[in-house]
Amino acid sequence: SICPNPFDDYTTINFGIEITGDYILKILKPDGSEVYRNNQIYGTSVKIDRNDLSSGIYILSVVQKNSNKEVIQSKLIVE
Repeated sequence: SICPNPFDDYTTINFGIEITGDYILKILKPDGSEVYRNNQIYGTSVKIDRNDLSSGIYILSVVQKNSNKEVIQSKLIVE
C-alpha cells in the first residue's frame, strides 16, 4: 500500500512482508524515464521524500535485481 497517495511532502510504501535487499524501487514518469531509484530496499516499508519530484502522476515499480522481473507496479501522485 502507498499512504498517502496523492502526497505533498513524503509517502510511505508498505510491502506487507520483509524485503531483503534483492529488489530495486524505481519511480518513472509516464513516458518511462526514471526519476528516482533505490537499489537497496530493506524492511517492511520505504519512505519517499518528494525532493525533486514535481507535481504529477508517476509509476512506482519494484523489480527483482537478479531477474529484472517487476513484482509491484502502482500509480503514484505528487500534488
